[in-house]
Amino acid sequence: MSGEARVVLDELLLKCHQEHSVMFNDLMFHKHDSHHLGSLFYLGADGETLKEQTETSIKKDSDPEQESPHKITVENWKAQSLGDKHFCKSYRLFFDEQLHVQDANFDWKTKIIELLKEEVNPGSPFINGLVAGLVHPLISLGYAYELNSAVVGSEALTLTAVCYNYLHETLDHLSIPKGTKNPYDILAQMRTMTEFSDITKPGVSNMEKDVKKHLPTVLSLFQSWDFAQFSSVEYLFDFSVYLFAATHKPNQPAFDFFLLHVLTGLNAIRTLLKVAPEHFSPLKDTLLSHWFFLTIIIYFEQLRPEINKSLVEEYDLNSGAKTWGYVDSKVLETKLKEDAHVVKVVRALIDARSQWGDKNHFYLK
Repeated sequence: MSGEARVVLDELLLKCHQEHSVMFNDLMFHKHDSHHLGSLFYLGADGETLKEQTETSIKKDSDPEQESPHKITVENWKAQSLGDKHFCKSYRLFFDEQLHVQDANFDWKTKIIELLKEEVNPGSPFINGLVAGLVHPLISLGYAYELNSAVVGSEALTLTAVCYNYLHETLDHLSIPKGTKNPYDILAQMRTMTEFSDITKPGVSNMEKDVKKHLPTVLSLFQSWDFAQFSSVEYLFDFSVYLFAATHKPNQPAFDFFLLHVLTGLNAIRTLLKVAPEHFSPLKDTLLSHWFFLTIIIYFEQLRPEINKSLVEEYDLNSGAKTWGYVDSKVLETKLKEDAHVVKVVRALIDARSQWGDKNHFYLK
């Protein structure tokens, strides 16, 4: 990672921040610019590669900001505009001001924590919106702290504001579970349950309806989690890897787009606790609880695929030919570098390996 690449990265993050809305394609999809560029940078991409991807794949998956119905201010940011994606620009400008994004000496990291703790509704702190929008606000927050970028921090808060939704109604009252089961057993139990048999097509287009219909069951499953014993970040990260990488059919590798967000969401928590423990260690239990609550929802929305650990553990590395160098070149030297989700997952696995070790090539497989 060269100094030149870092300079280019910061320039591009600012450019994308000013030119691209946090939502695109009729306000349906979430901005991935910082996830894409940051992951490429940490994988070793040079400045020219970052510029090329910004002008091609990133630009293609972006829309310019549209004018908002009115300005967002300190007085009205918690009002009915919260959760309205037509306010992307106004919220972005508001959080730019709150974080003083042009002031390199301002402590924007502490300011974010203050904002996340603010109640936007009685008994509802802003942090309870981080996993809305398919966990994209939380993912962006992880990149903000890792990249040390106030503008990405502003985007994370903007996404939290415009994606704020019905989930907070449950998260506002969610308590730390004191059950007896680990996450694998909970998902295995879900596979045998008839309560979710009405969900026959994968995807999240009916998530709100499904969640509200099945909320008592979801809460029962959540509360069965033995949080005290099975909540280490390393344990849950590896669980998310298996959920993403070991749920396809044997000899037919196919990775689920929505289960991928379970992994990248947990990776964001891992990153925040690693690079900013002074800010996020006190919030750890809350973040993990919210993440697992959403994991249960995504799992039944994706039709509860079986986790088959052998698909990872018995994967053939071709007598050692498939190394991390092979993976790195496969990403940076092929069209794979154009896919933000591919580079995010690869980078997350590489960084997990650097933190927790090789584990018999677990993350490589």
